[in-house]
Amino acid sequence: MEKTLLFLFVILLLSIISAQEIEIDYPEKVQTNEEFSMQIELTDFADQVHDAKIDISCSGKRVSRILNNGQWKSTFYYVNDAIKTKETFKLKIIEDCNSADIQIKIRDSSEKTKIFDQYKIKSSTKKEQEEQKEESPSTTTQTTISPNIETNSLEESTNSEPEEINLIQLSQKTIKIEENIEKSGNSYATYGFIFFCVLLGFLFILKFKKGKYKNEFN
Repeated sequence: MEKTLLFLFVILLLSIISAQEIEIDYPEKVQTNEEFSMQIELTDFADQVHDAKIDISCSGKRVSRILNNGQWKSTFYYVNDAIKTKETFKLKIIEDCNSADIQIKIRDSSEKTKIFDQYKIKSSTKKEQEEQKEESPSTTTQTTISPNIETNSLEESTNSEPEEINLIQLSQKTIKIEENIEKSGNSYATYGFIFFCVLLGFLFILKFKKGKYKNEFN
């Protein structure tokens, strides 16, 4: 009978222990060497204050620091008397890591420890995040190219218009030159006709004088 009761007690204890869970809230991506918050809430844990250890590693190397009693310390150490039900912790990742692993350990007063892992987080510098934002949109390049194409076509069309105007101007100049040539030709003809008339008159006067002299001598 006693063995049966002991067996039932062990099963009950194991079921209570296995039901212990945590809820964790933290950003998926952070900036390297900048502080961020992580909130942990305990479910079905004993009503007592627990120690907490939040360890973050990248490729097996510890890359995190935690604010422990007012000092930034390695996450190798527990934060003693850290959490009873819910608590927020301050951490930072000191190296860039595309996929870092988070492991959380909750320890009670009897040194029994519950381990929670399989959490992930990313860290990168502010410059790398800005470069990724600049490289990601592909439509920006297309938008930049298309106005240039439209501008070139407009420039080509505007460049063709002055050529037509120049041709018109040249034709007008040609007409003016031809008109000037015609006018100058007409003036020359007029001057020639007047000169011819004067010459005829002069010859007529000479002839008249010669005839007059002949009559007087005869």
